[in-house]
Amino acid sequence: EVRNASGCSRATKMGCGTSARPQPSDKAADNEGENLDKALADMGLTAKDVDAACKASWEATDKDKSGSVDKKELSSCLKRFFKQIKKAHPGANIPPKEKRDEQAEKMLEEMDEDSNGSLDHDEFNKFVKILLLEVVSADED
Repeated sequence: EVRNASGCSRATKMGCGTSARPQPSDKAADNEGENLDKALADMGLTAKDVDAACKASWEATDKDKSGSVDKKELSSCLKRFFKQIKKAHPGANIPPKEKRDEQAEKMLEEMDEDSNGSLDHDEFNKFVKILLLEVVSADED
């Protein structure tokens, strides 16, 4: 299960699960990343575009330059993401800060593969790719 940008749960072929699930092997994690990359490519996003989005998001989110993203930074990232959605889709229902903080906590739980309480660069890139999938999928509907 993966939590999408609106905090809803959705089953995926990517194998992202809850922190209660045993941690995936390196091979499974590699396959998961390849599946995300393929899904993005199938939607017309080039690897260069995806890499640029991940890099820009990382630089904007890792404010303290610690090399990891904590819950507060992830909540700020969601705020920027929701603002962009609202700008592109003025009628979009954007959650209030309290809800966004809950979503950040749930997403951190879902994406934090090593259970250290923050997202490292690879975990964060996977998070951004899932957000990109959500946005592109929503635009196609």
